[in-house]
Amino acid sequence: MVLTPTPHPHTWQLTPNPHHPILFDHTTDHIPGMVLLEAAHQAATAHTHPTHTTTTTTNDNDPTPTTHITAHQNNTTVFTAQLTTHTPIPQRTVSPQ
Repeated sequence: MVLTPTPHPHTWQLTPNPHHPILFDHTTDHIPGMVLLEAAHQAATAHTHPTHTTTTTTNDNDPTPTTHITAHQNNTTVFTAQLTTHTPIPQRTVSPQ
């Protein structure tokens, strides 16, 4: 997890583990792009698959929900993303006759 919920709806704090060997391959003074993409993925997942701990909602009638992600640092937008998720179509098994 790279996000921590906040008391504000649809808002998370970016809190990655800087010692994670995949997300951080060396000491750095910035957040790598891979971490921002993972944060966007986690936020979109929380939005499209809400649980009792998330505060986002989605329209169940929309077959391709889109989540807009905006990251801010010091009141400045530093990252934006738009993620569109697709609900998998159930596979049907056809039995030979």
